[in-house]
Amino acid sequence: SSLMFLEPSPPRMTRKSRLEHILLLLLRCLVLGLLALGFARPFLQRPVAADASGGAGTRIVVLVDASASMRRENLWNDAKARVDRVLKQTSPADAVTLAVFDRVSRALVNFEQWGSMPVNERARVASRRLDETSPGWGGTHLGNALLNAVELLEEKPAGGGGAPAARRIVVVTDLQEGAHLDGLQGFEWPRGVEVVLETVKARRPTNAGLQILADREE
Repeated sequence: SSLMFLEPSPPRMTRKSRLEHILLLLLRCLVLGLLALGFARPFLQRPVAADASGGAGTRIVVLVDASASMRRENLWNDAKARVDRVLKQTSPADAVTLAVFDRVSRALVNFEQWGSMPVNERARVASRRLDETSPGWGGTHLGNALLNAVELLEEKPAGGGGAPAARRIVVVTDLQEGAHLDGLQGFEWPRGVEVVLETVKARRPTNAGLQILADREE
C-alpha cells in the first residue's frame, strides 16, 4: 500500500564497465612492482673476475714423478691428465711452479715464468712443457722433492707484498714402494703448507721388478 501512488518506471540500462587507458594501467602496475622489488632488497649474485694484482692467491708447487716406474703402461699419460686438471683449476691470482723429479727435481715452469705469462696461456704453456718431457730410468727420491718444494714456497714472492693465503704442494706419483723419504726424517714441517697426493695406478699391475746386481768380477 505504501507504493500504490508511485508510478512505475522502467529500469535504466547501465553501460558495462570496461578498462580504459590500458597503457597507463600497465605503467602504474610496473611502478608498483619495482617499488615492491626495491623494498624486498633481493641479492643478485654475479661472477666477478679475479684480479691477479689484488688479493692474495695460493702458491702451488706441482711435483710430477718422472722416475722409471712411471714408464709403465698408462701411468705417464694419466699423470699428465691429472696435472692438466690441477692447472685448469687455478685462479688468476695463484702462483704455480711445475717440476718433475726422480733422484733430483727439475722445474719446467717457475713462479716468475708463470706470473709473466698471460693468464689464459699459463696452463697451456705448462702442459706443453710437460708433454715435451718423459720419465727417465732414475729412482724416486720423493723426500728430496718435497724439501725442494718447501724451499720454493718459503721464498718471498718477487715484488714484496703480503703473505699468500695458502701454500700447497701437489704430488702426482704412483707411490711405488721404492720411493725414498729419508730426507724428511727430523724435518720440522712448516705450518700452513698442505700436501695433496694425486695417485696414479697401473691398469694391470704385475709382480715384476728390477734389481741391480753386482758384476761377477766384484
